[in-house]
Amino acid sequence: MVIYKYNFRLPEHKTIDPPDYCYRVRAWGEFSIAMPEHAKVLGMQEHRQELVVWAMIDPSAPKTNRRFFYVGTGQHIPLSYVGHLSHISTIPLVGGAMFHFFELDGGVPVETN
Repeated sequence: MVIYKYNFRLPEHKTIDPPDYCYRVRAWGEFSIAMPEHAKVLGMQEHRQELVVWAMIDPSAPKTNRRFFYVGTGQHIPLSYVGHLSHISTIPLVGGAMFHFFELDGGVPVETN
């Protein structure tokens, strides 16, 4: 077993903010990371200006996709997610926005938007 770091980016969406285009993080969403089976997620944080997941892994194990959900403070969590979330971390992002990160279990349908 080893401790491993996975970098990730939150999905962006384009908004027009005169006079230029800018990118903003959605208020909530999903992302997935391929990790070895039975990896134990230890936490998430901003590290050297990147978002990372720390996990204890067996590098020789077959990989599987792990699904994660994030939501900003004050935003609604879809009802289909309730009961399927395991909190991992709360992270302040650039500009002071607080985002809460969860792992999704297999009972939640894949988000398509």
